[in-house]
Amino acid sequence: GAYGGKWFAGLDVSHPDCRAHIAGLIQRMVYDQRFTFLKLDFLHAAALPATRHDPSLTRAQALQLALATVRDAAGEAAFL
Repeated sequence: GAYGGKWFAGLDVSHPDCRAHIAGLIQRMVYDQRFTFLKLDFLHAAALPATRHDPSLTRAQALQLALATVRDAAGEAAFL
């Protein structure tokens, strides 16, 4: 899609495989590589208008699902 006059592709967090991929990346960063601080940018992208795997999710619900996925994967071991 286009945002701010630029084209980009995003991840569909309504898809379970996408959430598993994100969780795996976060877990490797926190538990394997021992990152204790994660700076997260462009979080608004999860709430942009899109065709989603689960069309029942609102944009706000998609963003909440993305944030919950990251927080659950990082646990208490990392500051977000």
